[in-house]
Amino acid sequence: SADAYDPAKVVPQAVSEQRSAATVRIRKADALDPSAGIAGTVFTLCRTMDGTAPEGVPVGFSGSPGAYTYAGAGTDGTGLATGGDGRLVLDGLPWDDYCLYEKCAADGYLLDAEKRYRFTVNPDGTVAFDSASGISAVGTVLNDPTRVEILKTDEKGVPLAGARLALEDARGKTVETW
Repeated sequence: SADAYDPAKVVPQAVSEQRSAATVRIRKADALDPSAGIAGTVFTLCRTMDGTAPEGVPVGFSGSPGAYTYAGAGTDGTGLATGGDGRLVLDGLPWDDYCLYEKCAADGYLLDAEKRYRFTVNPDGTVAFDSASGISAVGTVLNDPTRVEILKTDEKGVPLAGARLALEDARGKTVETW
């Protein structure tokens, strides 16, 4: 026969939850040449606190361009700059969902302040990037360079065939012709 349940015989046991911190590696690259990293892009990282703060609570770090260490949620999470190779390494991130957004684009690139790149640090310390948010499965974020299109037209807006143009620097030196 089965023993009857006796609450007096229940022995409390401490259960430790094993959660591993993660090192997250993100790379900012040129959309026209993904092998080219973009140095100097500045990001802000926010922690969603298990979904209770959808836009996130800023996360603080210590470090220098390209390499930072987690310092806690609720502190200033701005100013995470990519290093010379376009990489951003964030060490010691605890288990949670995060959103990363650009605060300042690198020279020659467009800022998309509305874009939120999302990723999750899992309890085992692995990282899952949300490719639907614009960050690749390996943590690459592509950025379009600033482009300028110049077209010579007549007074009615019709393009002029055979027109030649020259681009000069601030000193008046021609740097490109077409």
